[in-house]
Amino acid sequence: MTLIQVGNSQGVIGRCDAKCYEAKHPHCDCVCCGNNHGAGLAAAAANTRELGEAWLTEFSRRHPGALTGTIADFIRQPDLFQ
Repeated sequence: MTLIQVGNSQGVIGRCDAKCYEAKHPHCDCVCCGNNHGAGLAAAAANTRELGEAWLTEFSRRHPGALTGTIADFIRQPDLFQ
């Protein structure tokens, strides 16, 4: 599942998905800048809920061609019962 992604007119150019938050290897180059790396879905969703907009801003700064960013709907709406 993709938690956060950035794209331009050519398509998706960066995202944080299961390849990152379920990772077993040490290297991360996705839009979360390593914050969700190997964290598991629940922790990655919480991280993305808290820091997602800042990650989009930073990724867009580092990659000037990044024109759009989206965060998964289930991240934007906090759980009803926490």
